[in-house]
Amino acid sequence: MRQKKKTKANSKKRKWVWALSFLFVMLFILIISLLAYRETEEVLPTADFYVVDTLKNSTKDYKDYAVHGIDISFYQKNIDWVKLSQLRIYNRPITFCYIKACQGTNSVDSYFSKNWTQAKQAKIIRGAYLYFVASKDGVLQAQNFINVLKKIEPGDLPPVVDVEHLQNSSPDEMTRNLKKCLMTLENYYKVKPIIYTYAGFYERYLNTDFNNYPLWVAHYLVNEKKPDVKRKWQFWQYNNKGRIKGLPVEVDLNVFNGDERAFKSILVK
Repeated sequence: MRQKKKTKANSKKRKWVWALSFLFVMLFILIISLLAYRETEEVLPTADFYVVDTLKNSTKDYKDYAVHGIDISFYQKNIDWVKLSQLRIYNRPITFCYIKACQGTNSVDSYFSKNWTQAKQAKIIRGAYLYFVASKDGVLQAQNFINVLKKIEPGDLPPVVDVEHLQNSSPDEMTRNLKKCLMTLENYYKVKPIIYTYAGFYERYLNTDFNNYPLWVAHYLVNEKKPDVKRKWQFWQYNNKGRIKGLPVEVDLNVFNGDERAFKSILVK
């Protein structure tokens, strides 16, 4: 009987040791996380923006581009639009912002309505984009976008269709759905939509059938101050790790391929 009691006591002691060890590890992780967060918060006030250097691309200087902007979605959550309108990227104002409106055939971005209204109030030129799902009907996806944004006002940017993946569809199916989506949007808004995609995806799947559409290209690891695509492009998303005052999380950074007059010429009339 004594041996059993001693064994039970030892077992209970080991459990306490494991429990205390676990709590110590979790406390250590929490302290490290808080220190990392504090370090980030200390960096932000020193400049309007900075680029997280995980892409080894933040030393490049994009001030030669006259027009800078960002794109956002629900991921950025609540945005301080007043502060955002006062900031500068490479000593240039944030001229434009593309805002996610919806995804696929029925999903709507929960922050779109708020962001769409407040961007205009902050006098940041706004545009809306549809996150395209390659395997779903293009007409229904365009209709979802139209239901969310029934009217594009003069001074807004043309709509964008964001196509990034095949998503279990074949290239032919993706092409058919994308064509239907783009044509439906163009017929409704009377302006040619812009295609957003990655440089590699465009060259592999889109460069035969969609060369007549304006291109917004995402390309991050670039040696030159331009994306590596063989055709004319309109916008370039050069980094997806930007940190800007007024935004609680990272944001995509973009430039327009042209001067301010050229930029104004593409706005909806």
